[in-house]
Parts: sequence; structure tokens; C-alpha cells
Amino acid sequence: MLLHKADTHETLERHCAVKGLSVKALQAGSRDRVYSSIRRELAGKFVLEMGLSHADAARLPGISRAGVSMLGASIKGGKTVE
Repeated sequence: MLLHKADTHETLERHCAVKGLSVKALQAGSRDRVYSSIRRELAGKFVLEMGLSHADAARLPGISRAGVSMLGASIKGGKTVE
């Protein structure tokens, strides 16, 4: 399944709008707990539902590829990330 870049950006913008958050602050790495939470949600959605690679899933919400990999390990281990 090939996704257009616009699809992932639209998903990111929609999640931020619903929570009343700034896309710029999210991508800039704001360490506020609310932003960390939405990064987890988005990374999980991008990898598990949209089929993006860890590297691609990390770029949009402003986290590292290793961070996305750790989230994936916690999902596979039965822990919830929400």
C-alpha cells in the first residue's frame, strides 16, 4: 500500500487540531507531556495502520527512528502505548 505524503501530513494535522496542539511545536520536539502522548499515538498509527517504515514514521512527529522502534517493541510486548 503506497501512501501519499499528503495523507500522513493530513493525519498529523488532524490529530493536532483535535487536541488543540501546534504542529510546529510537535515537530520541534516540545517535551510537554501532551505532545509526547500524541507522538506515541501518531507513531503507532503510522507504522501499524498506515504501514510506514520506522524512519518515515519518525520524521513527521519529530522523534527518532529508535524511539519509534522502542514503541513498536512495547506494542509487541503487550504493553499499551496510549
